[in-house]
Amino acid sequence: MLGTGEFLALLSGVCYATANVSVARSAAGKGGDNGALLSVIITAAAAFALFALSGPVAGAAYDSPAGLAWFALSGLLTVVLGRAFFFKSIASIGPIRASAVNRLNPFFSVLLAAFLLGERVEPVAAVGMALIGASFLLLIRQMLARYRAQALDRAPASDRLPVLAYAFGPASALAYASGYIARKLGLGHLPDSNFGTFVGAFSALAGYVLVSLFVERNRAAFRQLLSSTTRWHVLAAVFVSAGQIAQFGALNYIEVSRAVMLTSIEVFASVLLSVYVFRTERRPDPGTLAAALAATLGVVLISLS
Repeated sequence: MLGTGEFLALLSGVCYATANVSVARSAAGKGGDNGALLSVIITAAAAFALFALSGPVAGAAYDSPAGLAWFALSGLLTVVLGRAFFFKSIASIGPIRASAVNRLNPFFSVLLAAFLLGERVEPVAAVGMALIGASFLLLIRQMLARYRAQALDRAPASDRLPVLAYAFGPASALAYASGYIARKLGLGHLPDSNFGTFVGAFSALAGYVLVSLFVERNRAAFRQLLSSTTRWHVLAAVFVSAGQIAQFGALNYIEVSRAVMLTSIEVFASVLLSVYVFRTERRPDPGTLAAALAATLGVVLISLS
């Protein structure tokens, strides 16, 4: 039976997939951050609305310095760093490859949980992690093959990707995984998911403002927020915000591993939407599909461990 937690996790995966395609479309237009700043603003507003509607949790210590600090750190890691690298990854290598690379998220989550929280890595989970790592190596191998073909002038222009393009995905996954650990620690002090999401999003927005005082690109993002925004930027911002809020909501009802497994529908939804609905990419090659399947199988094994 599909419960609330399972529904929210599946919804999160579909939202992330739709955001992937929207980011890919927005990258072809104007707007330097492809809607990342707009998504932070929308997340903060939506999280505040959810907290206001749900009301405070009985017995929660809303003045807990530790809880507030962990939530703020979680927001900076996920909403600022994780999301910025996530958007950059999609814009650089496309939604299908980015979705496959983003499966490194549970890989890093299990490692960090083992080292920082003392959680045991079961043998089945270790196999799953190996599959996720293998899927990433397969994508890198494809990239190197394209470089060799490029040197012989045989590679299509659309396949000529810089090495750095594949680094944004792992950076995003590591930031998200670190943010989930911080969020879990915060919930131990202040058990209100909606309030934690709001604190994290507000901290992320404050971080954007602070960085903009020193970085011209961030100041330009604020100045051009309205003039450079297209409908694809809005869609990307709305769906990535909805995906994150739905994923955090799912954690209130089901285990983290189960939520991650169900959210991995993002990989297949990204293929469906980008190839057959929005047609932002041509049909993926067998290597990319194999990498996506290996990464998803790895997530399933981690979830079953």
